[in-house]
Amino acid sequence: MLMIQMLRCQQNMSQRELAEIVGVGQAAISMWEGGANRPRAERLPVLAQALNCTIDQLFTEISDEETFRWATSGLRYRRKER
Repeated sequence: MLMIQMLRCQQNMSQRELAEIVGVGQAAISMWEGGANRPRAERLPVLAQALNCTIDQLFTEISDEETFRWATSGLRYRRKER
């Protein structure tokens, strides 16, 4: 798993919100997070800025063990109160 999903959740941002900022569809964000595809180079600076990280951090691989610990830690995205 790439860091994109974890970074997005740390910013308490939905896939849809991130997609709007970066200028892509929600499906693109889902594919990036799932590893089915990677963001194009021209999207990287905006993506890194939106996620408050470096471009290198976007491509940091997370081990299955780290992914499991994160997924079970309760730090996943939480819908904002309206």
